[in-house]
Amino acid sequence: MTSNDLEVVTFDDSDLDQVIEIEEASFPDPIPRSLFASFKLTAGKGFIVAHRNGRVVGYLILEARKDGGHILSLAVAPGERRMGVGEALLVESIHRYSGTRRRLSRWQKRRMYCEIRVSNRASISLFRKLLFKETGEVKKGAYPDGEDGTVMERFV
Repeated sequence: MTSNDLEVVTFDDSDLDQVIEIEEASFPDPIPRSLFASFKLTAGKGFIVAHRNGRVVGYLILEARKDGGHILSLAVAPGERRMGVGEALLVESIHRYSGTRRRLSRWQKRRMYCEIRVSNRASISLFRKLLFKETGEVKKGAYPDGEDGTVMERFV
């Protein structure tokens, strides 16, 4: 997907250093570098990055699981937040995941879900904008610092 000067593509090994920079700038408990190699294998085309002017400005990792598409991580570079990067990544992940429906009956829907820190109002608002709903499930102590995570889902 390309929008203005933003291009969303499948993760490539050459993106790794910039993805790590965004990860470390975005989270108090960043995912270790070694795990990103396994995400490339387990998520495949569900591991996407947004490029602007030759730089990675955000990424999203979506793994297909038995209970649906699980968004493991979504992060945007600090200077690029609230500029449509997260929305573009989420829209592309929905598009890619909904394309997997061809393998199912045309009447079945696929679930996409994620956990979001209960204090992350910006992310919760973004997911609501794209028709994700809070399930009411709260994962107590979901994050290393003990913060709870709220589960959000949508069907595509």
